[in-house]
Amino acid sequence: MKKQAALKNYLKINFFDSKSPNTLRAILNTFVTRNSTFHAINGSGYKYIAKKIIEFDKLNPIVISRFVKVFSRYSYYSEPYKSNMIETIKQIKKNKLSKNTKEVLDAIIE
Repeated sequence: MKKQAALKNYLKINFFDSKSPNTLRAILNTFVTRNSTFHAINGSGYKYIAKKIIEFDKLNPIVISRFVKVFSRYSYYSEPYKSNMIETIKQIKKNKLSKNTKEVLDAIIE
């Protein structure tokens, strides 16, 4: 959970600008890349990123629509990761999302 707390801290820094595509992409990708917290066995990392996807989709839908592809490889994971990812995708889809993000999620899970 230290890495999840670290991400929360990065998102609170005054220099963090969620409207800056490069900054947003860098921070989110750093969290999911080679991060055991993202792939927590209980799915908490997926749920945390889902909240960020929903939040930042309103501010930067192009970056988020590309970022959600991180869930597109769910079929390559074993259980419980696969089920947790599918459930997270379904939860994200229940929210009001940009057209781009909704399209990508629909393509991931039809």
